[in-house]
Amino acid sequence: MVSTKFNMKRSETPIAFLILAIGVGLFAGSMGVYLVPVQIGALIDGLGFSASQTGLLGAVEVGAMSITAIAISSKLDRWSRSRTAMYGAIFAAACEILTGFIDTLILLFPLRILVGIGCGLVFGAICAAAASTSNPDRNFGWGQAVMNLLFMIMFILLPYTLSIDLHRGLFVALGIVLLLTVPFYRSLPDVCTDIISQESSGRKANTALIAMLILATVLLNIGLGALWGFVERIGSDNVGLSPEMIGTVLSMSTLFMIGGSLFAAWLGVRIGRAIPMASASVLCALAAMLVTNAETLMIYAGGLFLYNAAYLFLGPYIIAGSASALDPSGRLASAMGGIMFFSYSVGIGAGGFIADIISLAGIGLLALFTCLLAAPLFAIVSMRLELQPS
Repeated sequence: MVSTKFNMKRSETPIAFLILAIGVGLFAGSMGVYLVPVQIGALIDGLGFSASQTGLLGAVEVGAMSITAIAISSKLDRWSRSRTAMYGAIFAAACEILTGFIDTLILLFPLRILVGIGCGLVFGAICAAAASTSNPDRNFGWGQAVMNLLFMIMFILLPYTLSIDLHRGLFVALGIVLLLTVPFYRSLPDVCTDIISQESSGRKANTALIAMLILATVLLNIGLGALWGFVERIGSDNVGLSPEMIGTVLSMSTLFMIGGSLFAAWLGVRIGRAIPMASASVLCALAAMLVTNAETLMIYAGGLFLYNAAYLFLGPYIIAGSASALDPSGRLASAMGGIMFFSYSVGIGAGGFIADIISLAGIGLLALFTCLLAAPLFAIVSMRLELQPS
């Protein structure tokens, strides 16, 4: 259905509508990543599942989303990006609503995989569309800001859906929200194959740099996925916060996500990419230690604020910056977005086992190790790209 080949470029979309479409699409495609703490809490409290079981449910959803984005990346020069996003959102919405009426673990696994596939179609189309625009760093950064504003609203409202009907109220609400995003995708540009071929032929991809970028991205996201998957449990068990207070902290933390995204959009390559990317990776490591060792609300919130600002600062550099510099068509950007969140899903699953077998503090040590390993790799890739001719 979505394999129609386009021979002309869609009429130019006003920049405000383009950024809004990118932001809404990133929001819909990333729901499984951002909302996994709330989903895990709802499944534990509502259905009595363990941390390992809920961690695996989150992992398969985000994993399916990631693999889908990777799988379709090579097709996005022929598929309509707007239609791909529309169909994906509708499919994911139907599966979210159905999840609310299922309480058997064996049935929830395939349903969460299907939700991930739908969100992966949205996410892959959005990454490719953003990366192939005339100013990808700016557009992706602004789009992330819009996305985080929407998540800020969601973090305030979702705890109240839990009070209505626990996991059923949550997942039905998520399905309705996904349906509301569908009209926005009409503003996404559909780039013709000829234009992509001309752009891509101007720069030869460096396989070694791509491999190093992938390794750094995987390391970063394994540690941070483990952390993010259990920030709700850390706040509840270690700090003694109520679900409403945790929701408020998570909502406030999105302001720092917005700040990180906008700072990346403004800074761009003014001082290159090496220092910003390496520094942000180190800050993510510090934030992980603060969150997992927090005993007070102030330290817990401060760690989350630092983590969200640094991680969202990195997003435009990884997807719209480094990946687009290696492949202006946007196909590598879609693949990198998928790789980014596939490793994030591995981290979520690993976090569940670490929480059960070791402790919640053990998650912080994993994140510290992986983020510190990623920092020099990001720096090397960035410096090598700066030395290459434009």
